[in-house]
Amino acid sequence: MFPKYEPFFKGLQFDTFVDLCGGTGATSVWIHQNYPDARIILNEINVDIFGIYTGIKHDYASFIDLVDYYERTYMALEGKENRKAMYLKVREEFHEEYYEIDVLDRSAMLYFLLCTNFNGIWQAKSSSGLYYTPFGNGGEKTGIYNRKGMEDFKAMVDKAEILCGSYEQVVIPDNSLVFADPPYISSHTQYDKRENFSDLMQFEMAEFLIAHSKKNKIAFCNKDDKMFREIFAGFSFEEFNVKYTASSKDTFGAKATEILVHNFNT
Repeated sequence: MFPKYEPFFKGLQFDTFVDLCGGTGATSVWIHQNYPDARIILNEINVDIFGIYTGIKHDYASFIDLVDYYERTYMALEGKENRKAMYLKVREEFHEEYYEIDVLDRSAMLYFLLCTNFNGIWQAKSSSGLYYTPFGNGGEKTGIYNRKGMEDFKAMVDKAEILCGSYEQVVIPDNSLVFADPPYISSHTQYDKRENFSDLMQFEMAEFLIAHSKKNKIAFCNKDDKMFREIFAGFSFEEFNVKYTASSKDTFGAKATEILVHNFNT
């Protein structure tokens, strides 16, 4: 979605970019490239994704060596079934030996899984809350990850202050651009290991952003919903027609309207 959001983020004036739900960090990377002087606060509640951040930030060479090992082994395999077998073996090791594996090793293992899974999504096993997404299509031709993208992430995360916690724990400096990309409303996606990101949590995040909107620029993206229209009344709404490939559990199927809510025009 970010190429569609990109025009709305150009030419803004702010001192700090705050990414409340960091995820892949793609938005923070774009901000760093286009606003190189801005301070970046990158927050992610998922401790395993945060482990990837810290591995890249603090022990990049070792992290890349581990990822490259997985890539070489995977790419040497012929056929989807052989690659799937490796994926499932690594996934099971990640799940069954989670607490015995070194954090850096575990982070590289997870990165490999995220690069080769189904559509890059995150699904957790209900009994543990740990990563358990199914295998992807196994059709990689030249490698499993983008070297330039990794270098861009490294450049960003080296500059960023990285945090691991829930969004409401983040201290927002004045004159910030605060960006929130939470799990979509009416989806199966878990915000943490306890529960899905409920409608109440969506409402509370919206309230959090509104409370910080007088001294900061705020941006929120999600699937369009009446609740967002009501609570963000008076804010700008940008609309985009999208087709989701997973995580939709409502009756409207994969087609939906994506919204970007912001106060950039005020």
